[in-house]
Amino acid sequence: MALAQNLNKVEVETLVPHTGKMFLLDRIVSHDVGCRTLISEVDITTDNLFFDEELRGIPSWVGFEYMAQSVSALSGFFNKELGVDPKIGFIVSVSNYTPSVFVFTPGKTVSVHVRESIRVESTVTFEGKIFEEGTLVATATLNAVEFDSVDAVK
Repeated sequence: MALAQNLNKVEVETLVPHTGKMFLLDRIVSHDVGCRTLISEVDITTDNLFFDEELRGIPSWVGFEYMAQSVSALSGFFNKELGVDPKIGFIVSVSNYTPSVFVFTPGKTVSVHVRESIRVESTVTFEGKIFEEGTLVATATLNAVEFDSVDAVK
């Protein structure tokens, strides 16, 4: 079952386990299950859970959560395309998170690019990049494990 390229916030919520204020993605603008890539966007607003009045923005460390939720959405697309139940995934580590900005500024939109780079059974590595107005502002490597069910985690 092929899914639309562009998904709004409500549609994206069906792909990830995050809800409420912890759900941070605003839209998916592109995905390619065959190449295991996805591009999402986040509108930086003052009503965001992580907005810091003192910094007048969202601390750049929140970017790795944007990447993690984008990885979750990519996994959701992959499983829907295969017609299988969603897997339970956990980020085990985030390495080399390198932001070149201190805060994400309200009124701007960041573009989050994730790509699955290595898969060995249930262990998966993703490369993430964040762009603000076309400029690369953060990169990271995310390592995750996937389980078929919550019972497999126990």
